[in-house]
Amino acid sequence: MTFPVLGGQKGGQKGGQKGGQTILSDKQQRIISLIASNPRITKKELSEKIEINQSAISKHIDVLKKNGWLKRTGGARGYWLLSGQTGGQTKK
Repeated sequence: MTFPVLGGQKGGQKGGQKGGQTILSDKQQRIISLIASNPRITKKELSEKIEINQSAISKHIDVLKKNGWLKRTGGARGYWLLSGQTGGQTKK
């Protein structure tokens, strides 16, 4: 599965590009893929499937939420919405 890119460039020249493109990490792409196949997946289940600890999953999810890829609906017993399902614009 291929994902579009968004965000700004990290590193590089001083005062680099803002609003450029950042490629999602492999782990972030796996998180999105797993959520797409099961919107009710928990952070614990993501952690087990990707084989990284839950705090790392939380950090990746925070980045994805900040950049508009994910939204959580319904709290702990809720489900995930991907960018195209949040009612906003799909990121290109």
